Amino acid sequence: MLLAAPGGAQGTGRRIAGAFAEIGTGALPQTPWWPYGYTPMERYQEQLAAHPREARALVDGLVRHPDPSLRAEAVRAAGKQLHHWRSPSPHLWETVAAGLEDEVEVSDAALKVLARSGGAAAPFADRIVRAVARTGSSDWTRSHAAVRALVRIEDPRASRHYLEHFDHSLLEVLPLPAHWAADLFPAFRERLAEGPEARGADKLLPLLAEWGPAAAPAAPELAGLLDTGHARPAAEALGRIGPAASAAADALAALARGDTSPWRFGPGTERSPKPWQGAQTAAWAHWRITGDPAPAVAALLPELRPLDGHALSPLVLRAVRALGAVGPPAAAALPVLRAVLASERRSCADILWDEELCRAAREALEEIEGPRAARRPPPAARSQH
Repeated sequence: MLLAAPGGAQGTGRRIAGAFAEIGTGALPQTPWWPYGYTPMERYQEQLAAHPREARALVDGLVRHPDPSLRAEAVRAAGKQLHHWRSPSPHLWETVAAGLEDEVEVSDAALKVLARSGGAAAPFADRIVRAVARTGSSDWTRSHAAVRALVRIEDPRASRHYLEHFDHSLLEVLPLPAHWAADLFPAFRERLAEGPEARGADKLLPLLAEWGPAAAPAAPELAGLLDTGHARPAAEALGRIGPAASAAADALAALARGDTSPWRFGPGTERSPKPWQGAQTAAWAHWRITGDPAPAVAALLPELRPLDGHALSPLVLRAVRALGAVGPPAAAALPVLRAVLASERRSCADILWDEELCRAAREALEEIEGPRAARRPPPAARSQH
């Protein structure tokens, strides 16, 4: 309403700051014109984001208020500006950084802004560390925000904080720098050696896959998970490691052929009679480790069958890409790939998914058959019904 008033946004930030300085951050009185529920400050911050001068007036009007909840709102308002504009006022960065040294509520807001600030948080790394040290690392919301901020600027102090929290289900900071591996591996390997019940394994396995060959020291522990419910992400990580994981090749080949299947509910329970859905991952990993394409092609080709019925899934897309990566030895996939690109019918009802499949099929054709194979025009360019 204020933005629609005569004069537009002019003076709005100052007026909003003055109003909230009087009423605080509690619920507004229920009125028929307020459509946004009872978080008015956040809504005003969003509405002012396109008006830098007024947004700054809002920040300046609240940043020194005696109520810490309003100072926290000033930090959040500054964060909205920082994330809205590529060249914001340096004054706004300092507002956020100063919040790190304020009371816990304000410091929390500052940490959350900096957690999503990428490399721009680098000048404030020392203050981030001090903010967490001041209250201890037991408050996971603060610690997680600090870890995310420090990881993204590759501050080496983040590795210690990450080790304290890596098994927490809500900590999401992938990827971690591979050059931290030496510091992190002892704890990671010890945790993975606990087997299928290892806390945090669901976080560690994608991380090790991201590291690729740098994760080679963990190959024995990863191989030990191939007979557990973590078999698929363990196979993915082993494949990313490559030849250095050769000790796991036989186990992966057996999984790819379907000769064995992992325990899905823990040792001592009955193995599921249903085929294991990770066979193609195991086949791909075996090829990455040994260079032998035969098991990979044999396991991946059946995954293309849904395309005969114009059905598409993430599993099918992955199979198309994996067969392309195998290259010429995957020539048996060529008829299916050509049929996909020649068809006038989409492979699913979603245009974006179908376009993704066509891109993957063209890339696979190029990798298997050579660049000329993927240059055929799409069906729409050849004919129209």
